[in-house]
Amino acid sequence: MDDSRIEDEDMDEQEQRLIANGVLIPPKDPSAIGRTFPAPVGSMISNEVMEQIWREERDGR
Repeated sequence: MDDSRIEDEDMDEQEQRLIANGVLIPPKDPSAIGRTFPAPVGSMISNEVMEQIWREERDGR
């Protein structure tokens, strides 16, 4: 298979039609279709902390 082309079963009819009309550009890496990515590692900012940050921002205006 040519790397610049995507197999038809990877896309629905609407995507194929948009690509054919030049509206949509197919991805360069067809293996990326449907791939899941891992969750970020490390501590995330909690909602409570974000609420405090926004509260301080509003108070400072």
